[in-house]
Amino acid sequence: PPLFRYYIDAKDGIAAAREVNDELHRWVTTWPDIYLGLATLPLQDVDASVAELDRAMNELGLVGAAVGTHVDGENWDAPHLLPVLQAAEEMGALVFVHPAGSRVGGALPRYHMRNFIGNPFETTVAIGSLIFGGVLDKVPDLKIVFAHGGGFACADIGRFDHGYHVRPEASEHPQHAPSDYLKRLFFDSLTHSEAALRLLIDTTGIGQVVLGTDYPADMGVARPKEWISSCTSLTDAEKAAILGENLARLVPLPSP
Repeated sequence: PPLFRYYIDAKDGIAAAREVNDELHRWVTTWPDIYLGLATLPLQDVDASVAELDRAMNELGLVGAAVGTHVDGENWDAPHLLPVLQAAEEMGALVFVHPAGSRVGGALPRYHMRNFIGNPFETTVAIGSLIFGGVLDKVPDLKIVFAHGGGFACADIGRFDHGYHVRPEASEHPQHAPSDYLKRLFFDSLTHSEAALRLLIDTTGIGQVVLGTDYPADMGVARPKEWISSCTSLTDAEKAAILGENLARLVPLPSP
């Protein structure tokens, strides 16, 4: 996320994204049995982003892109951003959505709550924007993964569904109830709570959850594989799905 830089001049953003992706290419080609790469896109220029995603996928050997929950304040229901998601769908690229700076930081000035509350807020807004904006109906085969267990989306999905049924502005664009879309999205396992992880699985389905680490941030899990293995409410099959089987359906994993 510190490398997204959507707020800088487009020319500089394009050059910076290319430099980042060239470096990722060097990593994945030097250690192909360890790393896969997700490109950075200069989303302040949509055409350049589509071109850079194509270069990343077809020249650099990357498997998708990491994008922010918003693009310099614009949510993902902004019509001009749709071509990026359509290109990702067409190329079979994995899109990983991670908070790109909290827009509620002013209300959360202390105690690092801009992260504890602000980051999951941002992810929930991204999910809500894609659902209520009707975007997911336009990219039904998009492979998209949300960080931090999808923020507050699973806990709030009943409210989403209720709003869809009683508020005309919430049902104007989506063709289905929000909970139906949630079962199509993918989420990482970084919930910091076994109960929250269980809710995520029960709400979206075990096939929608992949391993999350947040490495090397201090808000990450030091030993994510061991944490998943220690969760007593998960079956062995559920643990295996999170630890690799689900991701293997989305991208070609390196050989062990």
